[in-house]
Amino acid sequence: MKKQLKGIWIRLSIKYNVKKEYFTVALPIFISILFVIASLYNVGYLGPGKDANKEAQSTLSLSNFSEGQEVTDEMIQKLVDDKAAKDKGVDTKRDKRVDSLAGIAVIAVLIAILPFSVDLFLAKRRLRRYEEDFSDYLFQMSEMMRGGIDPVKATIELSKTDLGSISGHVQKATARMSFGKSFEYSMKKMAEEMKSRLIERYIDLLIHASYTGGNVSQQIMKSSEDMKKFINLDKEKEGSLKMYIIIMYMAQGLLLLIAGIFVFQVLPSLQNVNIGMFIPGATGRTLPKADIMMYITHIILINAFFVGLISGKVSSGSVKNGFKHSAILLLGSYAIVLLVIAPQVIGVESLKIVPLSYPKATVTGGMPLKEPIVFKVTDTRDKPVANATIAFSIKPATGKITKSGDKTDKDGLISVYITPGLEAGTYTVVAKYNEDSGSADIKVVAME
Repeated sequence: MKKQLKGIWIRLSIKYNVKKEYFTVALPIFISILFVIASLYNVGYLGPGKDANKEAQSTLSLSNFSEGQEVTDEMIQKLVDDKAAKDKGVDTKRDKRVDSLAGIAVIAVLIAILPFSVDLFLAKRRLRRYEEDFSDYLFQMSEMMRGGIDPVKATIELSKTDLGSISGHVQKATARMSFGKSFEYSMKKMAEEMKSRLIERYIDLLIHASYTGGNVSQQIMKSSEDMKKFINLDKEKEGSLKMYIIIMYMAQGLLLLIAGIFVFQVLPSLQNVNIGMFIPGATGRTLPKADIMMYITHIILINAFFVGLISGKVSSGSVKNGFKHSAILLLGSYAIVLLVIAPQVIGVESLKIVPLSYPKATVTGGMPLKEPIVFKVTDTRDKPVANATIAFSIKPATGKITKSGDKTDKDGLISVYITPGLEAGTYTVVAKYNEDSGSADIKVVAME
């Protein structure tokens, strides 16, 4: 099966001049662009998105109800919620779009650069094997030439043995010579297929040796030794430069550490800072901590990408070799931000707790309310907060909390049932989350 696929690939390459770069560069970039367009449309940047369509279909109004139809608590809550959002002009899709941008960008970049990076890494490793095996090939040829065999016959004989990664290339060169091609053409074609400048240089030397004649086995052996020394020097250079790569990775790690310290230690202390102290017209507003976290994430990801490119330039002298480092740093940094740093913002983010549904008219004291009092919990950007544990209390203490929700639902809603006391007056139901609270006032008249 593998041979059949390889044969199909060879025929297609010859007939249509198919280049490998079409599959490692052009196709991934095209897929990445399609992914970005589809993702932006899905979250609402390029269209309403499926969530918006669902919300539009589920939006209730008084015209939805027919005469005599039973109206449930959920329907009433939905009506109140929609009206409150409309009155405030809240864009409920904004936060979903903003929070998705970093993830979309990371996935798109990885789709675009990973195939090329992997192919480049494998090609470099394959090239190193070619050069090492070719140096052994030169050594074996020098031994055969010492016995009086010329380079052409030596190549034919060596093609019958195991030469490692270059066995197939030597066999092709031998096949070309058997079909009448010259030794020079066959060897240069072999060097061209292996795409190694180092091998090209030593093949030129081998070709000149075949024309010179006489005892040149000693020169071929020295060429083999010289080639091995060059390969070893190249390995030593790469080994010495690895320390700089480690330093680059440590620099990215330091940036993540600083971001973590800021989020864990500094950001909580900024919870109640009034922006009006610094920005005119912003009195009463606090710092948008989720926005700060978004900017930190973008800085970390941009830095990871360019640190990877610099690492490739330092280690191999080519920026394109840095794409693999960029992919590693991007993936690792985003995972750390997503799993370790970002969740901490939830704990320091100020919440807004607003009553949406509660009796506006007076109620009778001592009688349990039939309808719940509904609160909505959002962050500073009016994004619903799910799974937030809310504590309820009522003042004066003669009133009672008869039943309450434990945590907010996916829309940030939570409800509570109360029984006001027998005394007339105003009863205040307080919903509290850490230091943030909201309240609803219920006017009560004494039972007659």
